[in-house]
Amino acid sequence: MRKVFTTTRIQLIISMMVSVLIPTILINLFYYQQLNKSTRTQLLSYQKEIVQQSADDVQSLVDQINVTTRQLIAMSVSSDMYKNYNEKTPSEKLSTVKSLQRMMQSIVFSVSYHAGTYYIGTDNSIFSNLSTLNADRLLHRIGEEENGVPFDTDYYSNVVSVRVIPFLTDIQNYNRYNALQTIGIDLQYSDLENIFAEKYNPGEMEFFIINDANKLIYYLSDSDYQWEQTIGKEVSGAQYSYLSNFDSREKEQIYNYISGPGWNVYAYIHLDALTADFSAQNRSLALILLITLFFAVIFSCFVSKSITRPINDLITKMKKIGEADKSTPAVVTRNRDIMVLSYTFDDMLVQIDKLNQITIEKEKEKTSMQLRALQAQINPHFLYNTLEDIRSIALEYGVISISEMTKALAKIFRYCISKENIVTVREEINHIKNYAQIQHYRYGDRLSIMYYIEDAIMNCRIVKFILQPMIENAISHGIEPKRGKGVITIIGSKKQREIEFRIIDNGMGMTSEQIERINEDLTDKRESSKGIGLINVDMRLKLHYGEKYGIIVESHLGEGTQVTVRMPYTEEVLDDKSSDIR
Repeated sequence: MRKVFTTTRIQLIISMMVSVLIPTILINLFYYQQLNKSTRTQLLSYQKEIVQQSADDVQSLVDQINVTTRQLIAMSVSSDMYKNYNEKTPSEKLSTVKSLQRMMQSIVFSVSYHAGTYYIGTDNSIFSNLSTLNADRLLHRIGEEENGVPFDTDYYSNVVSVRVIPFLTDIQNYNRYNALQTIGIDLQYSDLENIFAEKYNPGEMEFFIINDANKLIYYLSDSDYQWEQTIGKEVSGAQYSYLSNFDSREKEQIYNYISGPGWNVYAYIHLDALTADFSAQNRSLALILLITLFFAVIFSCFVSKSITRPINDLITKMKKIGEADKSTPAVVTRNRDIMVLSYTFDDMLVQIDKLNQITIEKEKEKTSMQLRALQAQINPHFLYNTLEDIRSIALEYGVISISEMTKALAKIFRYCISKENIVTVREEINHIKNYAQIQHYRYGDRLSIMYYIEDAIMNCRIVKFILQPMIENAISHGIEPKRGKGVITIIGSKKQREIEFRIIDNGMGMTSEQIERINEDLTDKRESSKGIGLINVDMRLKLHYGEKYGIIVESHLGEGTQVTVRMPYTEEVLDDKSSDIR
């Protein structure tokens, strides 16, 4: 996958724009959300007031009909003119009808909501405030239609069909001579429509009136459903489901009950339509975001340039220095961090020059050391071959001691010039024995070396030349200055996962001050007259095995010295880390 690289300036511009735009967008979104919520709440409250006012107007209309009905009932049962109506002469009946019409007209004169008002007599005679009323058609339709349910009637006119809602009330005859049986008041359907139509906003609300018998009395809806065909009929379960899931849109239902005829008024307010026209707010929000984006870009470019210009100058300086042009001027800026970086870079250049000089000197020294190392490799081989020649001559002349010494010395040289720096304990002990054989020819019975090495560690791998320097120090500084026989004891054992060697001599020993000085030399890795071999061994052990391993020196003046060497137990071949240690 290919990496996409960018620049500090672009990163700064992006980060600064994000830091400005994100809070701005969040604030605007929060403001927009709160504005929508507040506007929606206010509009919903307003729509609820409209619905409640419409329901109150319908209830007032019904209440007026009830008041008129009660007035007509009171008039019918309190007047004597209707008693024994069937026994009257035709002229008396005509006079009675005219009197009844005048009284009905006087009661309903100020009421404009009704299509007509009428009495139905016990003999199916009709008394109405309208002289044009067709009595036969009225009696026929009244028998078919349900009280409080709208229907289209033709008994008011022979030409135009009028939709009315009949309100029929039976008169309780507490006088058996009363000739009136039923009072009817027809409400004009258009009056009910006018109540809702003047407050109706298409797409925002729907109105439905359903009576207690589940018949549709009235509807006002802009939906595609054919509600007109359901007027005056029972609303089915599917239609009720349609109402409760109106167009699958989010809506709020408001319910009111009209007492009297038992009407249930359902108003559905479409919530999504309340906040549909927020174009002005949307434009304002978009304008704010664009202005914010513009100023964020300008500000980000200005600030990023002030930051990246000195960085670019510093990069240019680095490139010129990389091309060996050291005459570039210092970077000047008011940015403290960049100035510190520039000064640090200049200091680094000075240090690099110094390191280059040191490197050149070390390279020269390394070349010289390599030449000396090559010469050193030649010298041991020459000495080894020379010793073999001496041994041959000694055998030829029968000088056994010289032959044995030369043989031991040859083995020592062979051990020294071998390329292996990691050997077994067995090989290291054999090397010590060869060294001890030569020392026996020098000291004779004055020197005795005892070996107590556990078989468990004989094949363990250790660093080369660890024990021989300890034996050499014991002889040189402990046994040789002492009068009498000297004994060196070499004890090798396994301590859990470690190997421990103890080299013990009964030589001169050392004072506490000498021991303290040697331990200081070991800590500081300083060579002393009595500690060159010790420090060398200790450093090599720590390089190979870690700081926890090394040597410990203990001594008492006149009693002898003990040197303890500790290293990890392993039978695996270790990495050659001491190839440079001689």
